[in-house]
This record gives sequence, C-alpha cells and structure tokens, in this order.
Amino acid sequence: MILDASQIASDHGPAFIGIGAQRAGTTWLHAMLSRHPQVWLPPIKELHHFDMTANASPGVGRTRREHLSTRVRAWRRQPWSSDQRDILSLARYDVGALMGMASDRRYCALFARARAEGLVPGEITPAYAALTLPDVERVRAIIGTNTKVLFILRDPIDRMWSHATMQFRRIRGRSVTDVPEAEVLQFLSSTPCTSRTDYAQTLAIWQAVFSADSVRAFFFDAVRDAPAELVADVQGFLGLSSQHEHEIPMAGTNSYRRPGDNPSPAAGRQLADFALAQIAALRPMIGDSPYLDLWQARAEALLTDTAQKRTGTDA
Repeated sequence: MILDASQIASDHGPAFIGIGAQRAGTTWLHAMLSRHPQVWLPPIKELHHFDMTANASPGVGRTRREHLSTRVRAWRRQPWSSDQRDILSLARYDVGALMGMASDRRYCALFARARAEGLVPGEITPAYAALTLPDVERVRAIIGTNTKVLFILRDPIDRMWSHATMQFRRIRGRSVTDVPEAEVLQFLSSTPCTSRTDYAQTLAIWQAVFSADSVRAFFFDAVRDAPAELVADVQGFLGLSSQHEHEIPMAGTNSYRRPGDNPSPAAGRQLADFALAQIAALRPMIGDSPYLDLWQARAEALLTDTAQKRTGTDA
C-alpha cells in the first residue's frame, strides 16, 4: 500500500538512498557510512523494497524466490553485534517481504527509531539503479522529496565484466571462460546487465524525480585512488560531520573474477562500444572528469587491441 500524501513528511523513511551501481563499491560505502556516529543503516545491506516484482515495473523487479535466496545468504553473514532491536525489526520486515506483505508502511517503519534518535537513516540497494521512471516516482511518493541519492559509477567495461563473471561463477556455477562466447555476448547485451550500467539513463530518471541537487554521482575509481577525499565528499553531500582519515574502512575484495577470466575479442568490442556511448552521454551531465578520460582511454585501447587480435586471427 502506498502511503497517502498526508503521511509523507520530511522525517519519513530514509534520509538517503544508495542506488548503485552494482559491483561498484556499494559494500564499501555501506561499511564506511555504518561506522559514522550520525548514520543509521540496516544491519544487512540491500532491502530491495522498490525492485520487488510486486512493486516494480514488469521486467525490472526480482521475484520472491530470487529475493529469498539472496536474503538467506545475507542473514548467514549477519553481524550479530548489531543492535538487537535493529535485527528484530529487519527480521520482521524480511519475513513479511518473503510472504508477500512488504508494505510501504513497514518499510518506512524500519527508519523510525533512527529518526527519533536524531540519526541520519539510509539504505543502499544497487538494483534501484535499474528502476524505471514510474518506479522512481513511486519511491518519491513513499519517502517524500527530501531524500539524498548516492550513485557510484564504475568504468562500464569493468562493471559489466565483473557482473558477467559473478553471474556465471556464483549463479550458474561455471567460469566465464568455460561458457560459449554466444552465451556471454547474450548476457552482456541483456537488460539485467545493460540497465545497471546505463548510468546516463539512471541519472536522468532520478534527477528528474528528486532534482539534480539531490542526486550525486561519485566514482568507484576514487575508492582506490583517493578514499579520504571520497569519504569527505559523501559526508558533505549528506550533511554529516567529518570523520578522521584513520576511521575510513579499507575497500574489501568482492570479486568472482579469476586469473585468465578476460573477455574475448568479440566481448571486448561489445564492452568498449557500450562504454564509449555511456561516456559520451555522461559528459554533458556531470562535466569533465579525469575518470571519464581514463575510461575513454581504456575503451579505445581495448578496441585497438581486439582489432589487432582479430587481424592476427584472420591472417
């Protein structure tokens, strides 16, 4: 049930949402923000409230069965040192979601205690980057307009290939190098993969609904190159007090890629073409960035490399 307008207020639901991108450092972002004394996040990342099949547009949402499998894995990794009140509240919400009773009221109730205690509550679910315009308008109808939206962008080539290696290794039980090339190319062009890497479309939708000032893009490259500066940028965007640099958690390893899991020439061309189109679309939206320049150089180099390999094969 969508809450009516009289129930929407500036102190309703999360104060910020992280919408992705998937495979782009959102686990690091969750860990970093969870350690901030002013912030509250659910003890388990990724609520998936707005992309459940019953809530999202056809082709966007995940099924209850898909949600069950991921939540079971998440609860097995649950940090039981979390506040037991938070664990019980989340458990009630998850049970309701898996039984088809994930109401918007229950979702917003997850953040009520944090709000009452003067904390800045939020949640991070990378799948939200793939939501359509009607889906995002529904998000606004539920949580109001005073929500900040964080979006971490990763080099499209790396994000899509990381997604592919995860898809085939974790979900299908095979190395990407053991999969027929046609199957890999089909996945790279599939909606689940491309919609999570169509950064320009995602930014356009969320900025149209929540305003450009309320939606901020950050770069995954900065997690490695300048984590302190990235943390300061995120904290400033959310209106948080500064943390000391030594309190910044290190980015962990969350990769399914193994040595030798490299794209074939055909996959490389497909990845590079998609990346170059994204970079061209992003430049007028977020301005000049050395990271966009780096992405473009990588994509152009990959095209050159795959062309040389193709020429060598033809010879």
